[in-house]
Amino acid sequence: MKLTVIIPTSNRAAFLKKAMTSISMQKLNQDSFEVLIIDNGSTDNTEEIILSFQNSIKNLRYFYDETPGLHVGRHIGVRESKSNLLVFADDDIIALPSWLEGIWESFQDKKVKMVGGKNIPHFEQDPPFWLWAEWNKPFKLFKFRK
Repeated sequence: MKLTVIIPTSNRAAFLKKAMTSISMQKLNQDSFEVLIIDNGSTDNTEEIILSFQNSIKNLRYFYDETPGLHVGRHIGVRESKSNLLVFADDDIIALPSWLEGIWESFQDKKVKMVGGKNIPHFEQDPPFWLWAEWNKPFKLFKFRK
């Protein structure tokens, strides 16, 4: 079993570098996953950043398509994947070292069809006060009506 991490990007090389650094430090054996970066028409140094990880991410593949759009990149990733377990990620993630290992372990149970996880934002600047107020409220489970 292998995972495919699909990351579309466009003109966000600085963010992508951090994301790829975190992916290069995954605990999961690199033979168990591939990383597809789909560049949707970047004019910055995105390609240079991606190629700089060729020695630290074993199964890294780069695709360029001038057509902008997150879904365009994801569709290319799906087509080019060598796996049926797809991990869609944004170009600004910073993944914990156990991220892919946790996803891989979840799919060991054949009943599992989809996996999600905790997302903690890393703000580039202080968010507005109202957001902090909401963020710091105690977590409550939602109750759904039947």
